[in-house]
Formats: sequence, structure tokens, C-alpha cells
Amino acid sequence: MPLPGCKKDEPVDHSIKGYAHANKGQYDQAISEFTMAVNINPMSAELYYNRGLAYYHKAEFDRAIEDCNKEIYFMASRRKQLKEQIARTEDPVIRMQLQALLNKKGQRHTKGIKRVEDALDSVLRRVINKLPASAPRVLMLILITIILFITFMVLECRA
Repeated sequence: MPLPGCKKDEPVDHSIKGYAHANKGQYDQAISEFTMAVNINPMSAELYYNRGLAYYHKAEFDRAIEDCNKEIYFMASRRKQLKEQIARTEDPVIRMQLQALLNKKGQRHTKGIKRVEDALDSVLRRVINKLPASAPRVLMLILITIILFITFMVLECRA
């Protein structure tokens, strides 16, 4: 039952249900809930990460990698927006507060990148273990992942 005054369909509701399903090993239901949350809040890096983990546990590696890459994109995008806002702000107190927020987000950003790298590493290890039957497809996935990671690094350097 939603709280009084809250919208009926909040991404947090679906996210909580998604966590509950994932913890029970019900990955199809978790993916469904995380997808509903993403549809409501398509800029949430955390939702893509969580849905990517559910895909990973289902051995849907293409989708897991796709969602992890979306998480990376949205994390970098938020940092860039904060930097632009700092540059536009004339008030030194507000500028300091925004810089502190950027630094705090930078720490979370670094942790988030580490989470994504770990998830991608795990996905690639599982895929490589299945290499003999699907070698061409796996090699293509690895190449795409490397290209996307390099693209992210270039975008991160510009931000």
C-alpha cells in the first residue's frame, strides 16, 4: 500500500520488489520489476546495474553488458552536468557546495565503476568458460565491451 500523497507507481516500489525477487532467485520477475522502474526513471544508473545483475544470473550476457554500459553512461553524464553547473554558478558558497557534492559523487562514481568492472569481468569469465561452442559470438562480445569501455574512458576524460 503506497504512502498517502505518494504517486501510485514509483520507481522505488518496483526496485524494492525487484530486489526481493532477485534475493529469492526469481530473476525473470526481478527483471520485470527493474524494467518497470527503468521505464519510470530511465536515467537511474542503479536500476540498470541491478537489472544487469539479474540478466547476468540468467546467463543473458548480452543484456547484462548492455545494462552495465548504460549505468556507466548515466554516471558520467551526472558528473558532467554538475561540472557545468559549477562553471555557471557565481555565488562562491553555492559553488563550494556543488564542488563538495561533485567530490562526493566522484567517490560514489569510482565505486560504481568498480562495481561495473567487476560485473563485466564476471560476465566475461562466465562467457569464456563456454567458449568452445560459441567462440565467434564471445569474441565479438569481448570486442564490443572493450570498445564501449574505451569510449567511456574518452568521455570521462572530456568531462
